[in-house]
Amino acid sequence: MIKIIVTGAGGNASINFVKSLRMTQENYHIIGIDINKWHLLSNDVDERYIAPRVTDPDYLNILNTISEVKEVELLHPQPDVEVEFLSNHREEINTKVFLPSKEAISLCRDKFSLNQIPLLLFSRNNTEKFLNSIRESHFTFGHDSLRYTKITI
Repeated sequence: MIKIIVTGAGGNASINFVKSLRMTQENYHIIGIDINKWHLLSNDVDERYIAPRVTDPDYLNILNTISEVKEVELLHPQPDVEVEFLSNHREEINTKVFLPSKEAISLCRDKFSLNQIPLLLFSRNNTEKFLNSIRESHFTFGHDSLRYTKITI
């Protein structure tokens, strides 16, 4: 049995994540953690813990304690603020965590910088290359109604 901690377990994204795990053939023991006891009740987890906010100095210590006592194999953070915090402290987490790079998370949390990417993609030098890539790369899988585009710049 694989043991997983899901933070923000009362939120929609965590609920969907847990539902996805439950649909597999694998046997998971899911530990839900959230700051709100009422939200935490809405998720199909095996154990529930109320945790402090990510800004609390004991937050990481509490996650590590639960992880150690329960022999957790994976920590899955869900709310953006917890993803960013745990990404910045990934070396201090005592279990596995699967996250993009700190730089990628930082960029995604900075909406202004993230908004600049289309400007770079569609700059004068890249526009023609981009459009040619779209023209040359249409392909279909299975159903004709599903159309995918491979874009390379």
